Formats: sequence, structure tokens, C-alpha cells
Amino acid sequence: MSSNAEVRHHYGPRVHILDDAWLATALARLGSPDVPRLELLALIRSVYHSLLVYAAGRELPTVGAEIPTRMREIHAGEGVFRGRVLDPDTQLVIVDIIRGGIVPAQICFELIQAVLPEANVRLDHLNMSRVVDEDGRVTGTDLTGSKVGGSVEGATLVIPDPMGATGSTVKRAIEHYLGEFGRPAKIL
Repeated sequence: MSSNAEVRHHYGPRVHILDDAWLATALARLGSPDVPRLELLALIRSVYHSLLVYAAGRELPTVGAEIPTRMREIHAGEGVFRGRVLDPDTQLVIVDIIRGGIVPAQICFELIQAVLPEANVRLDHLNMSRVVDEDGRVTGTDLTGSKVGGSVEGATLVIPDPMGATGSTVKRAIEHYLGEFGRPAKIL
């Protein structure tokens, strides 16, 4: 197994399941009831760091770049990085689903801010809570208190799943954006 391998599946080409022993081990450890809270948070940070690096490197637009390095002054103008980089014009909206925990979105926001211009990256907050009927059955989702910074038209929408469960929370988040804030170029 390598960090670039993906598990074969029948979900279609838009779904990627990584075949990575370190990530699998970290996820198994995350599910263990005897993991102390500090270790749990460190594991969550490590897993989402890995997932963002993988997804951003494969799914975000890139451009060719020539960027002077610090070595340029030492080596008579020869210190130049040449290669593909994330397109600095990429517009990104990262969604924090407060219902499941803010850490995944915060990690993604911090990491992407390190490489893309601050003006092109936004962090939205969806405050999602269950709506139940008199029998305690879930009948919907309340989004009161959410803070969305505007349109996502043409942007890449990144929704780091904070719960890793059935996907219904992420599905509801996507429906919310598509219904009220435009059509993103891509959803990760």
C-alpha cells in the first residue's frame, strides 16, 4: 500500500477511498473507547491534515509557476522554484459543521490559508441540530445561528465531515448551499 493508493469501489469516479495503512490505523484508534481526549484530538488533526493534503493536491486547480527562492541571492539569480502549484486564484469555501465538531474544518482552513491568498478562502459555520417530533423521531435539521459568508457560485466547497457516520449531515449541508447560495464549481 502507498499513500497514493485508493480502494476499489462501486460508488463512481467522484468518490475516493484512500488505501493508506497509517490513516486506517489512526481511524481504528479514533474509534477506540479508551483513547484519551488529547490523543483523540491529535489523531483527528493528523487525519484531517492528511486528507486535506491528498484532496487539495489532486482536486484543486493548478498552474505553472516560477517563484524566486531565498537561494536566488546566494547563487546569482539561479534560485527559482519551477513547477505546478495550486492556482492562487482558486476560490475556496470551507464549511464548519458545528453539530459534529469544529476541529476538521479548522484544520483544513489553517492548512489551506498557508498556501492560498487569504482573500480567496472563506470559513462558513453551519450550526446544525436535529428537529424531532413528539415521539423523538428525527424529522429535519435546524440551521438557526449558521453563518454563511455569501455565494459559493464558482468556488470549491470543502465540507470536512466532522462525524464520519451516515453522511446525512453532509448531504443536508450540500442541499443548504445549493438551495440558497449558488452552485459551486466543485464539492470536496
